[in-house]
Amino acid sequence: MERAAALRFSAPGSLLLVVMLGGSAPLSAQFTVVGPTDAVLAMAGENTKFHCHLSPEKDAEHMEVRWFRSQFSLAVLVYKAGRERTEEQMEEYQGRTTFVSEHINKGSVALIIHNVTAHDNGIYHCYFQEGRSYDEAVMHLMVAKSFVPSTFPWMVSLAAVLPSLLLFSAGSICLVRKLHRGKEVENEAKEVACEEPEKEQVEKEKERQIREQLQEELRKCAMPGGSPCYSVLCWATHWLLQLTSLFPLQTGDDPCYMLLMWCLTPTLLILSSS
Repeated sequence: MERAAALRFSAPGSLLLVVMLGGSAPLSAQFTVVGPTDAVLAMAGENTKFHCHLSPEKDAEHMEVRWFRSQFSLAVLVYKAGRERTEEQMEEYQGRTTFVSEHINKGSVALIIHNVTAHDNGIYHCYFQEGRSYDEAVMHLMVAKSFVPSTFPWMVSLAAVLPSLLLFSAGSICLVRKLHRGKEVENEAKEVACEEPEKEQVEKEKERQIREQLQEELRKCAMPGGSPCYSVLCWATHWLLQLTSLFPLQTGDDPCYMLLMWCLTPTLLILSSS
């Protein structure tokens, strides 16, 4: 009788214990955490961002949001009761993370890790919990080494020297062209200088021939039997020659020289025709 009574009272107690134990354990359901399906790529030294959100859309302002690595207790960032819990954060991430909660009322949040390093490479869990309901999304961060200038010092030297080389090349080309043009101008000046004496020599030779012809005609004037007109022309020619000997004229475009030639030319024609 006592054994039966004990069994009758022990069964409800056991059921109560099971219910109590079951009530203390979180349940997975009611919402789903969605994160990026592809790996998140980042360069060492840069910032990277993890996005995750609830489906269906739901206010997560009063939920617990946690990012952690391989273990739940190794938290990268913890948001609970409306604020961040830095005391639960791993030391290596303190001061390097930012919680983006602009759209937390729609169940969308993000984690920013600043100045990522190769040590940050790996798996991250984005975990939401509300009461006994929870879910998480798993994402993968791939950190690539940045090609910093210190890794390739020759690239820094090249970048510093290349503009100077380009300027030097451009200056050299301009200088060579200028020298070449100067040579051309100098050669042209020499050609002109050579042509001018030749032209002057031709004019002098022409003047000499005219003088000789006039001298010859003057000698004819001295011969007996010359006509009076012929004598007058010879006399005028004689005085023109005297004037040119007293006042030397420049050949070429000299007006006096041109006037003299204008006067002597018909005189020579008359004398030669006589």
